[in-house]
Amino acid sequence: MSEKKEYIVVVKPGENLTALDSEMSAATGSGVVPSRAVECADAQEHDTRMTNWMLTDEEAKLLETDSRILGVELPFENDDSVVIKPSAVQPGTYNKTSANDGVNWGLSRCNSKVNNFEGVNELTDNFRYCMTGEGVDVVIMDSGIELDHPEFKDSVGAARIQAIDWYAASNGAMSGTLGAGFYTDTGGHGTHCAGIAAGKTYGWAKNAHIYSMKIFDTDKLGVEDACDLIKHWHNNKGNSRPTIVNMSFGYHWGIDGWDGTAAGDHGQHWDTFTNQWDVWNFGDPEHTTKYEVNWQTDIQPDGQPSKRLSYIDAKIDQLIAAGIHITIAGNNNFEVQYNYTDDANDNYNDFFIRPSFNGGAPVYYHRGSSPRASTVKSGEMVVANIGVDEHNNKEVLAASSACGEAMDISAPGTNITSSCSTDTSDAASGPRSVSDYPDDPNFKIIQMTGTSMAAPQVCGVGALYLQFDPTLTPAQLKKKMLDDAQTGLLYDITSWDQRDLHKYKYMAYSSGINPEIRGLFGAPNKVLYNNYAGDVLVRWVKAE
Repeated sequence: MSEKKEYIVVVKPGENLTALDSEMSAATGSGVVPSRAVECADAQEHDTRMTNWMLTDEEAKLLETDSRILGVELPFENDDSVVIKPSAVQPGTYNKTSANDGVNWGLSRCNSKVNNFEGVNELTDNFRYCMTGEGVDVVIMDSGIELDHPEFKDSVGAARIQAIDWYAASNGAMSGTLGAGFYTDTGGHGTHCAGIAAGKTYGWAKNAHIYSMKIFDTDKLGVEDACDLIKHWHNNKGNSRPTIVNMSFGYHWGIDGWDGTAAGDHGQHWDTFTNQWDVWNFGDPEHTTKYEVNWQTDIQPDGQPSKRLSYIDAKIDQLIAAGIHITIAGNNNFEVQYNYTDDANDNYNDFFIRPSFNGGAPVYYHRGSSPRASTVKSGEMVVANIGVDEHNNKEVLAASSACGEAMDISAPGTNITSSCSTDTSDAASGPRSVSDYPDDPNFKIIQMTGTSMAAPQVCGVGALYLQFDPTLTPAQLKKKMLDDAQTGLLYDITSWDQRDLHKYKYMAYSSGINPEIRGLFGAPNKVLYNNYAGDVLVRWVKAE
């Protein structure tokens, strides 16, 4: 028999606590009540549901089987199996408008189970958090990160970016030298994504370690080498810190001067209404303009078609197999993306041919863009972009966002304010329009839009989950986050059906339907939710 300890005995609603207290204090007990006069540790006279008693572990376990009792538990301060984490509060203005100020509105939105921005574009809110990504490594695979930006310091000013030699960290698996400009960002995109995922003001994982893997701009690494270096570094860390990688980039068919289909183009797409392949030529009836072709086939005039590369996807497979978690931007080229099936007769295999391009080989345009795992619905999370508009009291995907069944989850990615590098001279569209960082005008912030901004929201929240349970596999983390995501909040076109004739008319400007009011086209109606939102975290820890 173990020694006596103080236990809190809690009765169910409506049960008579006074009667139970009498039985506990009586010299003899019956049933599961100890057959002795139990010492009262705290009468809790202010409470009608609980009393503290001195019980052995065995007595407590048996007493808990009484039908009147809700629980028999050690007080928190005496229970080594429970950890409580204090919360922090970040007050701020969370702004969905195009004004380059405020804080990443995704923080406020994804801490709420409902659309807390319904009918408004700005909230003054307290972002409450009890998880900070401590103990997690966040890798931003992008244009680099501005190392000395204050957004990437911790609460006492210590740098959180780990500027490692990736080749040395591979422990001899790979050899090479990082260029002098590797740890710079002259595009701003990577610094912005890092701020969303792990910035101390604009981000989720405020105490995570941050790693930059540069694949754009000056002194970049090739994506294949970058993936291999991340894998070797992760395998050699030896510290049990989980790794989550954000990939806000994608591959496209490099068709010069792409402006949609044109004379000479032809192709075929699977008609789910007739269950046969529809063969078309530009100039055929209902295919006389690029907009009509778009209506019929979903070949978008805006944004070059996405491209899959098997050697890139195989690298993603290997990262996932190594236990590395991955979030991926869905794409910004307005397209519907399908998953591979064993049936060759489906929309995944839709293609067109431009005789002057790629030797006249088919351009498959419904497969999404690498990086993706080669296995359908593997451990990576592919993210669509929630816009700032509403329709019928529902949130709406951004018009440019990829959609369809290849998406896993949606997150805020439109008009997102976050950190930016001071030098943006290498940005694809030219130097960016930036604003001063509120705490230090020598550094900058910027607002950007796209699935590139939605993916690091998921990455940052994923880091919080990994702080809570660093043993999660990529598949387990994905399942938890998708299970916790809030469903039914996104607008969808109820009249749309995958089997419809002219099913893409709801995305086409020529249809007379406003494509800004965007449906999901088979994407899951799931909005990112931070399950660790709130004032306090209580965690049960398995006893040794």
